[in-house]
Amino acid sequence: MSAEDHPSKKMKMDEKVIGTHNGTFHCDEALAVFLLKRTKAYANAGLKRNRDPAILNTCDIVVDVGGVYDEKTQRFDHHQRGFEEVFGYGFKTKLSSAGLVYKHFGREIIANRLQISQEDPKIDTLWLKMYKEFIEAIDAIDNGISQYPTELKPRYRINTDVSKRVGHFNPAWNEEVDAETVDAKFLQASAMVGTEFLDRLDYYANAWLPARDLVLEALNKRKEVDPSGRIVLFESFAPWKEHLFELEETLAIPEAEKPIYVLYPDETANNWRIQAVPVSSESFESRKALPEQWRGVRDDALSQLSGVDGCIFVHASGFIGGNKTKEGVLRLANLALNIYLPSGWDVKVVIPSSQKSWIGKAYHIKDIITGRYYYPRNPDGMGEVSEVSRPLQEGEFAEWISGPNLGRNSSAAFALSSGTIGAALSSALSKVRSIALSYGTVLHPTPTEFYEPAHQLGARIIDHLWRNWGADEGGLRAGEVDLYNVNIPMIPELLSDAGLTICWTRIWRNSYGRLFKAYAPRDPKAKQTISSAGPDSPDEPPQGAQAGLLDATATSKDVGELVFKFAPDMTDLINPSSVPVGTDGWAIRKGWVSVTPMRATFGEPVDWLAESEADMETKVWKMKL
Repeated sequence: MSAEDHPSKKMKMDEKVIGTHNGTFHCDEALAVFLLKRTKAYANAGLKRNRDPAILNTCDIVVDVGGVYDEKTQRFDHHQRGFEEVFGYGFKTKLSSAGLVYKHFGREIIANRLQISQEDPKIDTLWLKMYKEFIEAIDAIDNGISQYPTELKPRYRINTDVSKRVGHFNPAWNEEVDAETVDAKFLQASAMVGTEFLDRLDYYANAWLPARDLVLEALNKRKEVDPSGRIVLFESFAPWKEHLFELEETLAIPEAEKPIYVLYPDETANNWRIQAVPVSSESFESRKALPEQWRGVRDDALSQLSGVDGCIFVHASGFIGGNKTKEGVLRLANLALNIYLPSGWDVKVVIPSSQKSWIGKAYHIKDIITGRYYYPRNPDGMGEVSEVSRPLQEGEFAEWISGPNLGRNSSAAFALSSGTIGAALSSALSKVRSIALSYGTVLHPTPTEFYEPAHQLGARIIDHLWRNWGADEGGLRAGEVDLYNVNIPMIPELLSDAGLTICWTRIWRNSYGRLFKAYAPRDPKAKQTISSAGPDSPDEPPQGAQAGLLDATATSKDVGELVFKFAPDMTDLINPSSVPVGTDGWAIRKGWVSVTPMRATFGEPVDWLAESEADMETKVWKMKL
C-alpha cells in the first residue's frame, strides 16, 4: 500500500469504508484488509481503525472487531463466545478474520489476480491450496492453536514466520507514537503480508499448478511403465512430491498400486535419477528405500553389484540414486521393487532338506525335524550358519507363502497331489493367511530368463492379495478366504511389456490315467525314476499315454515279481482336448495367470449341506444294514 492508501486520505475519496480495531495489530486483520482491497466491492474503500461501536457502525464492512460474524451484514469477527467457524473441506482450524475474509472472498481475489473466470476449475484448486499453505497457519496462530501438543518442549524458537514479522511492525512498548503513526505501520504490515500472499499465489498458479498437471499425466500413464503401477516416469523434471500424495487421494489409488519409485532426468548433469517415494511429503522415511546392499556404493562397483550398466551412485540412506540412462534407472527400479518385501515385513525363509513334492498334505509323523538358522551378510553374499536358533512363536507369522514350485499345481489332479498346496493348507488350518505359488512348465527346459519376471509378477500378486484379502463366510479366520492357489505359466509373454493377464479361477475337476508303470525286475528301466520334483517339473519330459501301460518286457511269467514305477499318464492333464471355461486349467492353457481362492477342507456336494437339525431328517438313512 502506498501513501495514497492512508486511512485519513481514503476516507475523503471513497464511498465505502473498511473498519477494524486500532492499537496493536496482528497478521490476520492486516491480511484481511489487504485481501478486501483486491475485491471489486472494496477495491477503493477507505479504512477506519477504531473500537468505538458507533464509528464501526458507519463502516460498510468490519473485520476482527465488533463481536459479530454475519456475512449478510458484512461483519467478520472471531473473538465472540461460541464462535467455532472453520474453513471446511477437511480443515478444522478455527478461523481468524483473515480466514473469514478469505473463505468468502478468496475465489474472487484469485480470479481477479489471474484474470480468469471464477468458474475455471483452477480457482477451487488454488483456493484450497492457498488456505492450506498460507492462511491456515495465520488462523491458528491468532487463535492460539498449537501446531503440536503443548506438553512437548520445542527444540528451538521460530520468530520469522509471517505472523511474527507482521507483529514486528508494531511500535516498541517504550516508543512514543501517535495513532496516525501506528496506522501507517499497520498499512506497511498489511502491504508486506499481502505481497507475500500474492507472490505465493503467483507461484502456485504459474509453477505449482502446471507441475500438478505433469504429475497427474505421469500417474495416469504409470502402468505403461510397469504393470504394477509402482514406478512413475517423468520425461522432464517437475516438483512431484507434494502433488503425488494429493493426487493419490484424489484418484483413490489403492494401497497396493501406490508408487514406490519416481524416475526423472537430471538435466543439469545429463543423467537420470531414481528416487524413493517418502511415506509423506514432509517425511525423510521412504515407502521402500533402495536396497541396503546398494547404499553408499558408486560407479562400476555399483554396476557390478546390481547387474545394471551405467550406475552412478545410491545415497547412503537409499532414498535416491543415479544412472547414466533412462533404461538404467528403470532397470534399477524394477530390481529394487522386487528384491525384497516392503518395509515393515520380517521375512523368514524355510528351506526343506529334501524334496517334498507330490506328497499332498501329508505329515511325516515319525520324523524328528531339526533346523538351523542362516544369517546372510551383505554385500558379498557370504553368510554363516548358527546351530542356536530362537523357537518360532505361535501366531508369529502373518502370512505363509508356499513356493514357488517349479511345475504347475492347477486342476484337482495336481492340487490333491501337491506338496506346495499341502503346505499352504496346513498353514491355513493353523489360521494363517496362506498362498501357494507355482510356475507352470510349458517349455522343456524352461528358459532361465523367464524366472526373474515370474518372481517379480509373483511378488506383486502376493502383495495385492495381502492388501485385498477376500471374504468367505465359511473361512476359518473370521470370514476370510483360507488360502489362494496361484499358477504362473512360464511362457515368452512374461518378457513382454504387456505381461500376462491375471484372472480369478476355480479348480478344474479332472483325473489321471494310470499312475504306475509295471516293469520286469530284470529291466534296467525298473531302477530308473522320474525327477523327485514330479512329472511336471522343468527337467522332466511330459508324461505321455504310454506311461500307464505294462512294459513289453514284463510277461505273465513275471506277474509275481513285477516292479512298479510311478509314471502317471498326464496326457489329458497337460494337453486336454477341452477344459471348462473359468477353471485354472483353462487359464493356464490360455497363457493367463490363475488365482484360485480355496478352503482348507474337502468339498461336499452343495445340495447335501444341512442348515438345521430339521434339515438332517432328510439325511438320515432309512434302510437298516
